[in-house]
Amino acid sequence: EMDTRTGTYLELFGTLVNLHQAQAATDARVRATMKRVAADEAQHARMSFALAEALRPRLTVAQRRRVREAQEKTVEAMVREELPDSAARSLGLMDERALKKTAEQVLSGARV
Repeated sequence: EMDTRTGTYLELFGTLVNLHQAQAATDARVRATMKRVAADEAQHARMSFALAEALRPRLTVAQRRRVREAQEKTVEAMVREELPDSAARSLGLMDERALKKTAEQVLSGARV
C-alpha cells in the first residue's frame, strides 16, 4: 500500500509541480533544470501507474480503501508545505490555490 501511495500520486503530483516550475520559475537555471526533472518524474509516474494497475486486482476492497485514504493524505500533506514567497517565486512554485486545484485534479482521476 505504501508503494502505491508514494509511487503513483507523489510521482504524478511532483511531475505537475515540476512542469509548472519549468514554466514559472523566475530563475532561468531553475526553469531548465525543472524541465529535465519533470520529464524524469513523468517516466517514474508512468511506470508507477502501470505497476499499480497490474497489482490492483490483487487488492481487497478494504485494501483499496486504505490505499485511497493514504493517497489523499499524501497529496494533502504536499499542499501544506510552505516556503517564503521570494523562494517560491524564484523556484516557480505554485501558490496554495494552484496546489489545491492540482491536488483535486490528481485525486479526482484516481482509480483504486
